[in-house]
Amino acid sequence: MEIPEIRDLEGLLRHRITGKIIRVDATALSAFGENFGSIMAKVDIVHANGSKEETLHAVAKLIPTLEFIKEIFNTQVTFKNEINWYLEVVPALQEFQKEAGAKMLADYFAELYGARINLSPNSDVVDSDAVILMENLKVEGYTNIDRMEGFDLETTRLILDHLANFHATAIGLKLKRPEVFEKRVKPHLTEWIPPSTDNFKQMIADFLDGAGEASKHKSKFIKCLSKQWRRKINEPWATITHNDFWVNNVMVKHEGHHVTSVKFVDFQVVDYGSVASDLLFFLLGSVQLSVIKYHFQKLLKYYYERFVDTLRDLRVDTRDFTYQSFEKELDSEGGRQVAHVAPMLFVIMGPKNAAPPPPPKEGEPMKFPPFKPPLNYYEKLGFIVDEAVRRKWI
Repeated sequence: MEIPEIRDLEGLLRHRITGKIIRVDATALSAFGENFGSIMAKVDIVHANGSKEETLHAVAKLIPTLEFIKEIFNTQVTFKNEINWYLEVVPALQEFQKEAGAKMLADYFAELYGARINLSPNSDVVDSDAVILMENLKVEGYTNIDRMEGFDLETTRLILDHLANFHATAIGLKLKRPEVFEKRVKPHLTEWIPPSTDNFKQMIADFLDGAGEASKHKSKFIKCLSKQWRRKINEPWATITHNDFWVNNVMVKHEGHHVTSVKFVDFQVVDYGSVASDLLFFLLGSVQLSVIKYHFQKLLKYYYERFVDTLRDLRVDTRDFTYQSFEKELDSEGGRQVAHVAPMLFVIMGPKNAAPPPPPKEGEPMKFPPFKPPLNYYEKLGFIVDEAVRRKWI
């Protein structure tokens, strides 16, 4: 993949480096099958620091070149939201935690080096010069795991520690500093509605025929996939939602055989919605089947306990956040997340280095190439549908 030139890096990094830029090496960071809504590039910037040369290791997020991808991801809105995520939302969350004397701080985000939507001071249009430049977490030892394998039990618990902290901190800010939340956070959260892909949904529904006993629930599954789901705002459980919290958007650092630290990336479609949104989408889509088969309920409760611990740490009244009301929130969000995660399994377990689908003709839905899923795809899809029916989510 050819990386577009990033113009005026000196201007973009004026607050980060003082010396002249000597050389820039930019290469593709990921193939299309690993990232869809943007172009990701590894960018090494060699610059002068006095008499020495230093290298700033960065990752650049650029807008997609295909117009239909820009339309799908509403780039004119979501790219601005992601810039403001780092400029406004993250600082607001971290400041609130520090004011409250929290034990665990929100250090699970990458550092922003610089960002812009264009090179014109008088334009609010996101154009080909738009860029978000962040630290390269791989240089710090963070990696992505193989998306086809998924997270093990120990790593899942660690990720849930951070996810619960993230959600609870946003709710704490909303309840204790509502003026800050309304001014610095809420304006940068936008509901993203995926494009209609009826042919894709039918293909996913047909895959259930290969999922053993779960195939008897096909009519319920089709009804779930066909419903026009919209986010539900059930206070007080509404929080900031990542809205794309899958395996490729969580980076981990290992020490020996254990994961000791995690980072969350890609805040392109952040929204205001249920805590259960990210939680269910992550557990059902990105955790090993052997783990969720035997630990799904325990992991839901584990998240809840860490969530309430964070609220207490932030001195937030927890009386409205009972486990019974949490279970009602899971039931309220369950069907929507089944409809979200079932098609996403097609991505998670799809072929690597896949080419993007061809641009749809005007008035026609997007068409996807034929795909023969691996055996564990059918097993996981079957588990999700069986569990959803058992819990009366679909």
